[in-house]
Amino acid sequence: MKSFIARRTLLAILLLGSVLFGAACRNANPTATPAPPTAILPTPLAPAPTAPALTDAPTAIVPTAVLPTQAPPPAATEPSSPSAPIPTITPAEGNVVPPGNPPSNNAVVPTVDRGPLTGLYVAGLRYEPSEPRNNDQVKFFVTLINRTGRAQYYPVCVEIFRPGAKKSFGITNCDTLTIPAGTGQVFAGTWIGSGIKECIPVRARAVLREQGEGEVRWVFTTTNGGELWTDFNVCP
Repeated sequence: MKSFIARRTLLAILLLGSVLFGAACRNANPTATPAPPTAILPTPLAPAPTAPALTDAPTAIVPTAVLPTQAPPPAATEPSSPSAPIPTITPAEGNVVPPGNPPSNNAVVPTVDRGPLTGLYVAGLRYEPSEPRNNDQVKFFVTLINRTGRAQYYPVCVEIFRPGAKKSFGITNCDTLTIPAGTGQVFAGTWIGSGIKECIPVRARAVLREQGEGEVRWVFTTTNGGELWTDFNVCP
């Protein structure tokens, strides 16, 4: 019995010694537990500066073009002879045509505002009766513009032409008339067409006869420098 106890005691001592020895070995070579790496946090950056608000670009001011309210009147030009014959004329009154119509044999065609015509212009020319015949007294009435500021006194006549002719074949009695300031109508005399055997076209224009040597006839022009003709027919 004692022997059995002794063996068990010895066995227990050995077992305890083994345990203590193992523990001592474990403590002598401890297993290193790897430590997790320390996380390196980035240094926060300073907030970016806020861009200033954009303002609207200034609107370019485009200058407004100013148009002329009225075109200047055309410059007066010297008349010249026509290059082609004038066709047959039908009855009409107050036809304004540019300079270039045939002058009479004695006429000196001036430009606007020359000689006695300075400040005097023609605005209309009419005749009576409306359908003149052979040996009728054709009466002419001229509308004149007087910008001289006072009445003028000149012989006013009406010359009669065949279309295309350079010389007149008739003229009214050139009586001295009173041309009032402003715009007014004057009676420029009569003309009789005699020996008319068939209807013929004629044309008339107003002139101012300058008395004296040569009796120069000045052709009235309109305010823009053109000549004014009245066309009509004379029949048997």
